[in-house]
Amino acid sequence: MRPERLELEGFTAFRNRTVVEFTDADLFAFSGPTGAGKSSLIDAIVFVLYGTIPRLADRRRVGPVISQGKVEARLGLTFGVGPAQYRAVRVVRATPSGGASTKEARLERLVDGEPAELLAGDADEVTRQVERLLGLTYEHFTTAVVLPQGEFARFLHHKPADRQALLKELLDLGLYDRLQQRAHRHAVIAAEAARFARSRLEELAGADDEQLAELTTARRTVAALLARCDAAQPELDELTHAFETSAAQAKTRRQGAEQLRAVRPPDGLAALAAAHDDAAARTAELEQQTEGYDRACEQADAALAALPPEATSRAALDRHATQAKQATLVTRGERALAGARTAQAAATEAAEAAEARRRAADEALVAARTAHAAAALAEHLHAGDDCPVCGRRIDALPVLAGDAELALRGAGAEAADAAATADAALTARRAAELEVARIEAQLDLERGRLEELALEVAAGPDEATAQRDLDAARQAAAAVQAARTARTAHGKALDAVRLALRRSDERRQQAWVAFDAARDRIAALGPPAAARRDPAEDWAALAHWAAGAELEVLRGLAAAEEERDRIAEARRARTAELLDAAMTVLPDAHTLRTVAEIRDRCIATDGRLAAELARLEADRERAAAVQRDLDRAVEDEQVATMLTQLLRANRFGAWILDEAVQQLVQGATGLLQRLSGGAYSLVLEGKDFAVIDHNNADAVRSARTLSGGETFLASLALALALADQVVMLAGPTAAPLESLFLDEGFGTLDPDTLDTVASAIEELGSAGRMVGIVTHVRDLAERLPVRFEVTKDVDGARVERVLA
Repeated sequence: MRPERLELEGFTAFRNRTVVEFTDADLFAFSGPTGAGKSSLIDAIVFVLYGTIPRLADRRRVGPVISQGKVEARLGLTFGVGPAQYRAVRVVRATPSGGASTKEARLERLVDGEPAELLAGDADEVTRQVERLLGLTYEHFTTAVVLPQGEFARFLHHKPADRQALLKELLDLGLYDRLQQRAHRHAVIAAEAARFARSRLEELAGADDEQLAELTTARRTVAALLARCDAAQPELDELTHAFETSAAQAKTRRQGAEQLRAVRPPDGLAALAAAHDDAAARTAELEQQTEGYDRACEQADAALAALPPEATSRAALDRHATQAKQATLVTRGERALAGARTAQAAATEAAEAAEARRRAADEALVAARTAHAAAALAEHLHAGDDCPVCGRRIDALPVLAGDAELALRGAGAEAADAAATADAALTARRAAELEVARIEAQLDLERGRLEELALEVAAGPDEATAQRDLDAARQAAAAVQAARTARTAHGKALDAVRLALRRSDERRQQAWVAFDAARDRIAALGPPAAARRDPAEDWAALAHWAAGAELEVLRGLAAAEEERDRIAEARRARTAELLDAAMTVLPDAHTLRTVAEIRDRCIATDGRLAAELARLEADRERAAAVQRDLDRAVEDEQVATMLTQLLRANRFGAWILDEAVQQLVQGATGLLQRLSGGAYSLVLEGKDFAVIDHNNADAVRSARTLSGGETFLASLALALALADQVVMLAGPTAAPLESLFLDEGFGTLDPDTLDTVASAIEELGSAGRMVGIVTHVRDLAERLPVRFEVTKDVDGARVERVLA
């Protein structure tokens, strides 16, 4: 399996849609700071294929893969398996209860990048199809292809049975089990074939010479009867032909008599000619009257055309009426103008009087105010005092202040009322002036329209002349309508008699058609020629001739039937002779009725006898072939049984598995020595992995006693060897490990070991495999040809492809 394109959205750290293109990326690294989401890309590949990831404690729970704040996670992986291309899709959606489920899952086979076949349509079926395509379960995939964080040492610490199950699946060692089972089935099939061959030989034992002789004699007897039938056939054919000829003649005469008897004139022929003559005469009469009606219509049209058009006279009368109405409008307007001007004069006079009153009231108000001020000043003075204003001696005091106050209030009220009255009078005067102006303007328009109408009326006839022209035009139009109505009635009457004439012609034609049809049916009997003047006459002549011809035909019919019966008796006697002969030769001969049936039964019987003869000969040949099949089946059974015993006895699959483990240990040892600087070698201690500590007197230590760094080196060596060495032993149907993904702490390695690890990974990648690692070690990531930089911010993780 080689990934080609990974798409994910809402998956763990990748909140937004992210696409990773693996094209031309055989050796690459997912790099970036801790927690950026590098391992999530490996998890995405595993999840879209198998529906779970190693970090999930409960594989049935898929909710944790959805990004915080998102309601669904969408993943798609395009990958290749050999030359084929596939695409897997899974969509996980949160549920209202707080859980999540896989709402969409499918696996498609692609052709030229487009879906060509749906292989699976739900989550479980996608997982099953992926296991079938890759040849790996989820546990084996995360052990041999994807080595996730925290489980890097799974294969190293596997139980022997689990390790053997993985290797058996990777190497397809089930091939040898299937081979043994197939050999066993082949042995069973061969034994059954031998049993069947022996049974067939027993069935074919009855094909002897006596049976062949009986069938040969029977064929000769049948052939002799067939020859007699063939010899008698010309005579029978001649009798059959003569019988058919005489029967045909009798049939023809019988049909002729029936046809002659059927010649009967149709009813109503006598009245047909009279009705036709009446219709023709009436049509001619009405056609002659047509010209007079047309002439009357033309004269009425000419009289109407000589008069002024009715519309013209009506328009002249309308103009006279409009002029009279317009004169009335002008008179009314002049009266309205006179009244408006009178109202205007009155309003002007009232406005001037109101204005004079307002001026007088204003003067009185000024005087009252002066008196009121003087009274207020004099309130503290006495007669004989000097005036504080002018300095003169005061001889007499003015009115009292109270009286001055009343006078002032009265003058103010009068001034306000006079002002209001003057304003109202001014408004009324202006309204009267506007009304006069409006009426004058409208009156000018009406007078102008009256002058225009006077000119139009003067250009046309006077009112009396127009009325006379209109009355004359109406009378002429009525005369035209009456002439046309009369012509229309005449036309309908003419159409009716013409229709009657056509129908009379049709009935005469139908009578001729019926006559011709009746004469054609008996044309072979030589009827007399038709005069074609009157259907009744020709029908009467034909019926008279048919009555005499019928008697002659009936006399010929009796002679023809007598000859037919004589020939039939001769044919029956010849056929009976051959039927008697067939009774002793053919099976079920009592069912035969004709010589043709005897001949067909002879041919069928001969064919059956020939088939039986051929079957006997074939049975002899078949017996020889079955004997050869029996010999071959016995030999196949012996070979298949021996192969089954050999595969079961020698434990061939177990030997291959042991050989694969030895080669795996040998390859892993070379890598481990390079990675550890010669400090360690990998060996098998019983069925478990162990290491030889060369720095500790070659002490053999269990793999479970290694430190974290030592375990990483040993596990890495096993992983690289599993991808490189064991594949050489795999059968042609085994799943090739074309991809390897390592997700473990390369940061714990010292620079020299890191360089050795990088070299080993580069060698594995140069062998045509895809190798991807997850690391935050910058030097290691930059050493690989392609790296995918993973960064993370508040919007989630993102990936950028960078070439070295």
